[in-house]
Amino acid sequence: MRGLPLAVALLLSALSVSAEPRRTGQSIAVELDRLAAGQKDLHPHEARSLEAKMRALGEEARRMGLSAVKPLAALLADRSKPVKARAYAAEFLGLNGDPAAFKPLKDCALDVSVDPGLRSASLQALAGVRVSDPQKRRVLETALGGDRVPPVVRAEGFMQLADVGAADPDLVLRAVSSGGLKPGEARDAARAIARSPSPAAAGKLVELLPYVAAFEEGEVEALGSLALLPGTTLSSAQGDVLVSILRRRRGWAAALAARALGRHRVDGAAGELRRALDARDPVVVTEAAEALAAWRDARGAKALDALV
Repeated sequence: MRGLPLAVALLLSALSVSAEPRRTGQSIAVELDRLAAGQKDLHPHEARSLEAKMRALGEEARRMGLSAVKPLAALLADRSKPVKARAYAAEFLGLNGDPAAFKPLKDCALDVSVDPGLRSASLQALAGVRVSDPQKRRVLETALGGDRVPPVVRAEGFMQLADVGAADPDLVLRAVSSGGLKPGEARDAARAIARSPSPAAAGKLVELLPYVAAFEEGEVEALGSLALLPGTTLSSAQGDVLVSILRRRRGWAAALAARALGRHRVDGAAGELRRALDARDPVVVTEAAEALAAWRDARGAKALDALV
């Protein structure tokens, strides 16, 4: 436009922009399907280019609000379409966030005949939908509560439940006890129980400990969360679990077990806390001393004075 008067140049520019077709929710779904189908037999470099175009559509879907939900939901439910296109439809519904996206994502996530990866993508997308935590929680717990839950669905279910908390901590324990637990799942299971509104959450965290003992991150998460929950009275069996960890006498797990014993009343644990004052790990000694002091045990206060 060099040499044209400024007013004419601006007019031509505005006309060229207005001439571009406006994207609709349906056109995004069609383009998404076309791009996914076009990735077959492509060189990885070309496939990456198409992947970038598919992701760029997500921002447009987010801005469209409700108008994008229906066509994306139709693509998600269409079993004749590539799984990749349907997984992106799930992701875009989550990015869009309109409450109307909840039902199609829920239906896909809970359909056991659907590809497990697509179910997992739908669970992940639910996090972005603007509905209440209890609504999301019901879907997540239903997905985790079935028989033979696929590993990819269980992993995503635990991850999302860690954010909203489990209404039923026993469901988390049942899912964990099915075996094949991964380190990240151990951590997320602990968080899901810790954020539960259930008054039994503290005891259920203790019951989780044997299942996550092989994963330091999960064990520390469970113990740390337990030490932060409001104090309650644990059963003698639950107390024995904490005492057995304290007997290691070193490491974060033992220290947090001592802290948890200071927070929650466990009959008969005072003797083990006193013995822990002789541990070589100063962190364990400090936590044991503070736990005893919380119980108004004179040895705890004396040990704390000696540490100062």
